[in-house]
Amino acid sequence: MTMTARKKKITVIVLSAVLVLALSAGLAAGIFYGINHDRYSGYVYEAGSGDPLAGVSVTNGRDVVKTDENGKFVLDGWLKQRFITVSIPSGYWTEDYYIETAKDIESYDFYLDKKEEDESKHGFLQVTDTEINGETKVDFIDYVKESAQNEDASFIIHTGDICYEEGLKRHIEVMNSENMGVPVRYVIGNHDFVKWGKYSEDLFESTYGPVNYSFDIGNIHYVATSLAYGDNRARYSRSDVWRWLANDLAQGCRGCYSRTARYV
Repeated sequence: MTMTARKKKITVIVLSAVLVLALSAGLAAGIFYGINHDRYSGYVYEAGSGDPLAGVSVTNGRDVVKTDENGKFVLDGWLKQRFITVSIPSGYWTEDYYIETAKDIESYDFYLDKKEEDESKHGFLQVTDTEINGETKVDFIDYVKESAQNEDASFIIHTGDICYEEGLKRHIEVMNSENMGVPVRYVIGNHDFVKWGKYSEDLFESTYGPVNYSFDIGNIHYVATSLAYGDNRARYSRSDVWRWLANDLAQGCRGCYSRTARYV
């Protein structure tokens, strides 16, 4: 089989709460001193069979590497890292796509469930600016669930302004992968940078996971990125976000050889 015959077209979709991220000015929160000399390693397996998965991207939030033929990856430490995150390849899925780093973890292992359905053609449902701010009754959730089912959506993604501390705590309770019947993902919005914990993205990351992550469905590579600014000063700078994004795109999609970028 020739390389030409094997080539697939891959579309890169960057999901961000505001699409003018590159045009706005902002400052990263704090100054972080020191160097992380730790190394992080682990494996990516197919759940059930236990077969190792090669060529899967894994990140520390800045650097991105691919697993080898044994499904193994090794990442150097990064000062601002909080998670080791797998970029879920096409044909697989997991809700456990990130692991918070800790001194007592010897191996960061991921187990991906194989999907049987053909998703070469698929759709998704975008939700944004719900700003529930801790409301106890959220009427639109049933409509979102019904819409996702009627449109046979592969996933639902909320692209920001969840909103404020009480909203961040409440939203995941009313809209998550289990109760919506399809995978649900979140992107941080400007009103989701709050005064909670050690830094303004802390509550979002504690509740929803990393602010930067990616996954593949069919021939599309989806990328969720942080705004890197909001109501409170961000910990991760614009350069942090762009460096991770460049590294993620440089690794490409598992099994894909070419791509065309577009934004939604």
